Amino acid sequence: MDAPGGFIKINDKAASSRISTARPPTLDHTTDQEKKQTAQFIENVLNRLWNSLDRVNQQIFDSSRPIDTYRPQTLAGDSETLLIIQPSYSQDRIENIIITGPVTASPATVGPLFTLQLGGRVWNLALPVTGILTIPCATIPGSGIELNQDDVRTLTSAVAGDWAVELIGHADIRYNRP
Repeated sequence: MDAPGGFIKINDKAASSRISTARPPTLDHTTDQEKKQTAQFIENVLNRLWNSLDRVNQQIFDSSRPIDTYRPQTLAGDSETLLIIQPSYSQDRIENIIITGPVTASPATVGPLFTLQLGGRVWNLALPVTGILTIPCATIPGSGIELNQDDVRTLTSAVAGDWAVELIGHADIRYNRP
C-alpha cells in the first residue's frame, strides 16, 4: 500500500511489482534525407580509409628474401678489368655495396679508378688506398636501388687486379602480385 506522501513501501510485494525500471522511449527526429546523407558520408569515409590502407600495404617492406650477390676474390691475384654480377631474383632492392680491389702503395692518396654500373646508374669512382669501399644505398628501411633481372650489374676498372663486388639487399616482390 501507499505510504504517506505518495511514496511506495519497498517491503510491500504488491507495490514492488508495479515499479517499472524501463526507460522511456527516445524520440528519433532524423528525417529520411538525413539518414541517407549519413549513410553516404560513412560510405565515403570507409572508401577513403580503404584506399589509404591499400597505399600503406603497397609500401610495406618485405625482408623475407635476403640478397647477398657477390663475385668473390680469389687467392691467386686475378688480372681482371670487367666483373659481371648475375641477379638473384627478378627484382632486387640493393641496400649496400661493398667493393674490394687492389691495394695501392702508401704514397698514393687515391687508389685505382673504376666504373660501377647498376641498371641505369653509372658511377665513376676511385677505390681508397685501403682497397675496400662501402656504399650505403638505403638510408631508411625499404629504400635502396631497385634493379630488375635484366638490369646491368658491372664493374669496369682501368687497372687490372683482384676485384670483388658484393650487392646486399632484399628481393622485392611487391609488384609481382596477381
